[in-house]
Amino acid sequence: LFTRPGHSIRDFINGKRVKYFSFVTLLLIVLGVSLFVDEYSHVKLSDIMPDSSKESMNAIEEFTKEHPKLAMFLAIPFYSVFTFIWFRKSKLNLSEHFVLNSYKTIAESIIALVFTIITVIYTNQKGLIIIYSFVMILSLVYSFWFYKQFFSAYGYSKISIIFRSIGAIFSYMFLSFILGIVLEILKIGK
Repeated sequence: LFTRPGHSIRDFINGKRVKYFSFVTLLLIVLGVSLFVDEYSHVKLSDIMPDSSKESMNAIEEFTKEHPKLAMFLAIPFYSVFTFIWFRKSKLNLSEHFVLNSYKTIAESIIALVFTIITVIYTNQKGLIIIYSFVMILSLVYSFWFYKQFFSAYGYSKISIIFRSIGAIFSYMFLSFILGIVLEILKIGK
């Protein structure tokens, strides 16, 4: 996942599965380890995110701040739909996009796990904000690298892959924004 992520996942999807770990098992292991390590962390993610009052936070932000790992794993189907749409020339079906985005999410979760391990040892808020920013940038760069390696075999140029990756990521962010507005309206209506 960290030396040749796109190529190895393409091999997995094309049927070369003998030397690869099942994405479901790996997803559960990473989630379990993350939840275990998170219990020993002295800092919660909401402590280092930008300040905003609870009243102004929409329902999606609230859920994401309370359950960041769960929100990430719930994002896999949505990412899969958007990569399916943006990279439709690859002629992969939705389940293959699900596998692709599951492995990408696993790698991003491992990157986030390293951050969580750091919070067990190091608790300086200002330092953690810098480290967290670096981790977010690293995750974004990993996503582009992952999609570049994976989709380069399907005839996409580097520029097209970057454009389509940005499109898929922003589509997901836009859907989250719309969903947040709907949830806020429903919350206010109660």
